[in-house]
Amino acid sequence: MSLKPWQPQVVHDQLLEVGTSKSDVDATKFNYLEFRDAGRVRNVTVFADLLTKLRAAQGVECCSFHLVSGQHVQRGDVATVLVAVGRPNEPTFGIDMKARGSQDTVAHIEKARKMGKLMHWGGIAMIIIGIPLIPVFVGILIIGGGVILRRTGKNMVRGMQYQLDMLEQCSATLKRIPGVRLV
Repeated sequence: MSLKPWQPQVVHDQLLEVGTSKSDVDATKFNYLEFRDAGRVRNVTVFADLLTKLRAAQGVECCSFHLVSGQHVQRGDVATVLVAVGRPNEPTFGIDMKARGSQDTVAHIEKARKMGKLMHWGGIAMIIIGIPLIPVFVGILIIGGGVILRRTGKNMVRGMQYQLDMLEQCSATLKRIPGVRLV
């Protein structure tokens, strides 16, 4: 599966409706946000710090919503992150990535990426070791395990890189908003 690159989007519109949601400590995931002109944006994650700002913007004309959209790594469907919200004649409020622990998240993602690379290369080693053992039948099992390990490691590396790209795109989007106030 080829992952679509993360894309920033700014919607200047009226938020009419928010879909059903699932909440955890850090964020609320809405099935959709419905805008008057822009239509429906699906699978939107709103960090807890911005949730009150989003609710305050609902029904208000000409608000700005700064979104970053990409693709959910496991499900393959559209995934969107709300990065900032602004109401007319008020400041735009954005998520403070550093306060949310983005540096720790990046460190964990890097560790997982390294583990994925080890799995990838370990799988290749298993395939190479299994080739001469094919006549003993055990080689087929080793090769099969190596193929699975290699594929899992490769997908893990790709998924972790995709998460890093999302964090970078969120930070870049915030830097482009003049006078943004981080919450």
